[in-house]
Amino acid sequence: MSASTITLTDLLPAVFADERERHTSSEVWLTSLRFDRGGRYLVQAESGKGKTSLCAFISGLRTDYNGRIALDGRDYATFLPEERIAIRLPSAGSQAVSIAHGIGEHPAQEQPHRL
Repeated sequence: MSASTITLTDLLPAVFADERERHTSSEVWLTSLRFDRGGRYLVQAESGKGKTSLCAFISGLRTDYNGRIALDGRDYATFLPEERIAIRLPSAGSQAVSIAHGIGEHPAQEQPHRL
């Protein structure tokens, strides 16, 4: 199983739930983002701003977030355990992680999303 599109809607680590106002200037948290399969994306931020958390949320290794992560329109929270495992396999799960990490070339016209 692999996703063609990953969308994030109003995503925010649960630990920041009481501090929403502090994160309204983020270009990733509390926004709507779409990552398409094969696209190259750079997520750039200072240390401690949530880059690793974002990758863990997208790959399904962590679920302690508010908001929605959808794979091809389906809320990731509704996936069965065996579906989550299939997504994490190197052939599928690495796509989600590489999207978040921005592995590969980053076209000059794309702007990095800041946390």
